[in-house]
Amino acid sequence: MKKSVELKMLRNEKIEELDAINQIAETQRRDLSSVENDKVDQLVSQVKDLNSKIEEAEASELRALENATITAAERKANGITSTEQMHRAFDTGSYNPNMIGLGGKKALPENVFQRNEPVQTARGKKEEFRNVTIADLVRYKITGETRNAEEKRAVEAGTDSKGGFLVPESISNAYVNSIRAKTQIVNAGAVTSMHDQGSFSSVNFAQVTTPPVAGWYAEGGTIADSTMVFGNIPMAFHNLIAKVPVTAEFLQDAIGGSQVLNDELSRAIAQQIDYAAFYGLALNNQPVGLDTLPNVQQIDAISTSPVANYSHLVNGITKLKEANYYTDKTAAILSPTLWGQYANLTSSVDAQPLLKPEAIRDLPLFDSSMIKTDIDVSGNDTTQVYLGNWENLIIGVRSGLKFKLFDHTDEDNSYTLACFMRVGIACVRPDSFVKIHSVKLA
Repeated sequence: MKKSVELKMLRNEKIEELDAINQIAETQRRDLSSVENDKVDQLVSQVKDLNSKIEEAEASELRALENATITAAERKANGITSTEQMHRAFDTGSYNPNMIGLGGKKALPENVFQRNEPVQTARGKKEEFRNVTIADLVRYKITGETRNAEEKRAVEAGTDSKGGFLVPESISNAYVNSIRAKTQIVNAGAVTSMHDQGSFSSVNFAQVTTPPVAGWYAEGGTIADSTMVFGNIPMAFHNLIAKVPVTAEFLQDAIGGSQVLNDELSRAIAQQIDYAAFYGLALNNQPVGLDTLPNVQQIDAISTSPVANYSHLVNGITKLKEANYYTDKTAAILSPTLWGQYANLTSSVDAQPLLKPEAIRDLPLFDSSMIKTDIDVSGNDTTQVYLGNWENLIIGVRSGLKFKLFDHTDEDNSYTLACFMRVGIACVRPDSFVKIHSVKLA
């Protein structure tokens, strides 16, 4: 069952769809069409259904929290001293019964967010500008037009001396969530680590370089020493920029223009994060990707024949099992072309769709257009598959997104909007990943 906070986000999306339909009709000064009426009825039904699911989820979450082995003192230490506060903790996502660690606290640091956790303002900090988007800020910077005082305060709060503007935290978080939703390594399980702006250019994550070894001993005998060595995985932050052309007319007149702008910018950034996770090179001012990262396991799938079955994936899972890294969270990311060829595999016996073997039946397959298609020495089209436990891959994001408008109004009344981010990627267990390369395409 989804968490109540996720269901509420979904409900808000449905309500926004309803508002958009009504707004279009009001703008055009007409009644809803029959198609729009049907859509409204469908959305209203979905909202009602979500209301019921939210109530069930909240009740389930409250029971889980009340049944957890947390003392009254520990609940107080977590700022949860009443049933009302328990509900509020779940509403904000600041307490998750599936992540209870020692003392009832969140097992991961508060600035680290798993795949299904939305990035949000830390507890104790005021969350402002919840109804303002990036496009709203851009429209105000270009036209000076504002819907309300909140938009104006959001822009003025972050304007710098060089003509750019820093985005307030709540707007930045919403934008980061939009990027994460379009990033395939996040969909596969990679975690996101948010970091305040600072003078240091990197952070370190703990890593066990030599694991402990358990052993048997006789009663009264000598217990052999076991060594566990810790190390650090540095994550350096790199500059990532996306630029798009915009005009005042587009932001003022185009229906849905704000959403289009947000979507296109976030998609461009998401694709580059995916690319860096696979192929990033330090010499290109990128995070180091899995393609060249030491200790990532390798399988050479070179073949004279195109993919005809799922043996490459089975062999990759075998590698992970041999290294004790296979879990139910293991997932594969591959090119859309290879994904389509897997989906179209048929049995040589009866020409029916070829089912996955039981061993990989539940293996999630994600596709990314950032996965390369290469040409080998024989002229064959080949590609790669990245398989592993993506929760061991961390995306670091510096808070405080910065935007800047470049004015071209002397030419054609247009602007260029640039979004600046500081992003890093670190892999805490490279050997929990397998790169299957030289997979021949049909």
